[in-house]
Order: sequence, then structure tokens, then C-alpha cells
Amino acid sequence: MKENNQIFKCASCQIQKKGTVIKKKVAVNDQEYNFIKGKEYRFCLNCAPKIREYNEYDLLNENPHLWEKYSYADAEEILEKEFGIKPKEEEK
Repeated sequence: MKENNQIFKCASCQIQKKGTVIKKKVAVNDQEYNFIKGKEYRFCLNCAPKIREYNEYDLLNENPHLWEKYSYADAEEILEKEFGIKPKEEEK
């Protein structure tokens, strides 16, 4: 998600900037920057491309046994049953 003309501190380079803010949920925990997996942070245009964005579908890759547990379910159904993540259409 982009927001224009904001004054903000980039979560990665830690520099206060004015301009476009890119909000991303990070994909991995990072002790150096105190990033928590799945939490949203604000990044500048220079740092944002270097940050791997969190994807709910990664939970299925990290838990392959769920495909066997729900052998006839699709990914969205597994995410909702196991993690309470609802499909995007239903969130609106």
C-alpha cells in the first residue's frame, strides 16, 4: 500500500523522510531491525524493494501436513480453518 506526501521514519534505514510511504507486512523476523513476521511497517522507496513481503500462503508451505489433513479443501479454506484468515472478498 502506498501513501504519498507523508513525513515518516523508514523502518529499515531509520531515516526520517518526506514522500511516498510503502506499507508492507514483513515475511521474516529480523532481530537487527526488530521486525516481527506478519506485522506491517512503513518503508521508503529505496528500502521497500529489498523487503520480502509476508504472504499468508507461506503458512501452507511452512505446514505441509495441512494439505493431508484437509485433502479436499482449497488454500483459502485451510487458511480460514487453521489460522482464522478470511478470503479478501469477505474482509470488505
